[in-house]
Amino acid sequence: MLIKVDKFMYNLRDEIKAHGIYMATRHFPWADTFEFYQRVSNLKDYESSFPYYQEHQGKIHKHLNDIAKSLGWTERLSTFVYVKQNNKGFHLPSRNATIIFSLDSDVKCLTAKSGMTLLNCLAVYDYDLFDFSGRKITPTTIKKGSGKIVGNTWHHCLHLEEGQEIFYATYS
Repeated sequence: MLIKVDKFMYNLRDEIKAHGIYMATRHFPWADTFEFYQRVSNLKDYESSFPYYQEHQGKIHKHLNDIAKSLGWTERLSTFVYVKQNNKGFHLPSRNATIIFSLDSDVKCLTAKSGMTLLNCLAVYDYDLFDFSGRKITPTTIKKGSGKIVGNTWHHCLHLEEGQEIFYATYS
């Protein structure tokens, strides 16, 4: 299923850039991130007070949950994060059901059955020389302007280059 980046994501990104506000999230240590939503058990869910998000919150949640429903997922949106890679951030491997939206460039993504395999591959400096098949890793590319679906049976790890921007939506 082809997933396109919705216009609201570009507008949301532009608003963040205009304000220059970033924070840290557990999925992307030291990267420039902005968390808009996080479902929290036994407490009220975290919702960002960022004005553009507040104005379009219902539409954003509906869009992201509709994608999951169209895939046959029973999971609901768990986190929604904007990420802009800087010179020191990285992505920690994850096994959550996730949709990754690449905004303006192709993004490298590794998938593997084992999370430890990906922990040993947080950085790959030469993709041409790296033995992916020997390590049972599948490299893929998320094309700009599109989304990639990653289910909860495989681990995934993103290799973002400085300046690359994505939206990262997890489901549980």
